[in-house]
Amino acid sequence: MNEVKIGNQIWTNQNLNVETFRNGDLILEAKSENDWIEANKKRKPVWCYYQFDKVNVKFGKLYNWYAIIDPRNLSPEGWRIPSDLDWTELDKFISLNCENSSDRGNKLKSKEGWRDGGNGSDDFGFNALSGGFCTRKGLFDYINDCGNWWSSSEYNKQESWKVGLIYLNGAFVRMASNKKCGLSVRCIKN
Repeated sequence: MNEVKIGNQIWTNQNLNVETFRNGDLILEAKSENDWIEANKKRKPVWCYYQFDKVNVKFGKLYNWYAIIDPRNLSPEGWRIPSDLDWTELDKFISLNCENSSDRGNKLKSKEGWRDGGNGSDDFGFNALSGGFCTRKGLFDYINDCGNWWSSSEYNKQESWKVGLIYLNGAFVRMASNKKCGLSVRCIKN
């Protein structure tokens, strides 16, 4: 895995793109809206490419939250899915090393691929991509407009914490997302 040290943390600098758990078990691939909906009804781990199209492989896979919390481990050996506290620590470090705190998301965004001049400076080598997301109904939106990454921290029974970046500005946004959505994943070193 390609990695980057940011503050006291070591992160992957690409979105996760695995189709097996750490123990080698396959993760179900959704190839249609129905596949995505059925896996979520059963609370099964599932992944897909944006619009179920392998042409979008550069953005990595989108995973539902059931893949994030599966005890077989989605992350490779020596890595884990970041918690909400891990993302908060990253945000604090970026804020301390950024002249304008409202620009901290731009310091993480890749230098290309974001819509309408929304590219970042990627000052820390995080290389955040604008991979969009998959809704709980298996629909897709916002490729080249936003990037969203899961945390391993639950918000409530239906939602988990995530972080997001958008092309419009340099914000680094922490919010809750429905567990049945498909979001990108970054890993942090144990």
